[in-house]
Amino acid sequence: MKNYNTTSDVAAEFGVSPVSVRAWIQMGSIRAIRLGRKYLVPMAELDRIRTEGVPMPGRGGEPYGTEGGSHVDA
Repeated sequence: MKNYNTTSDVAAEFGVSPVSVRAWIQMGSIRAIRLGRKYLVPMAELDRIRTEGVPMPGRGGEPYGTEGGSHVDA
């Protein structure tokens, strides 16, 4: 069983770039360990962000992917 995921793995799952995942890690929104020049995201952390989303500073703590909002037909 795989215990850690690369930033590319996480990015592919959430439909974002690895650069975005590294930014989330640097902001403290995702917990990860650094191994040399790479970040590894523990499987437990990936499970957490699957259910809770990624808390985004500057969005009032609203997780990424939970924008909701209203839909307006044109």
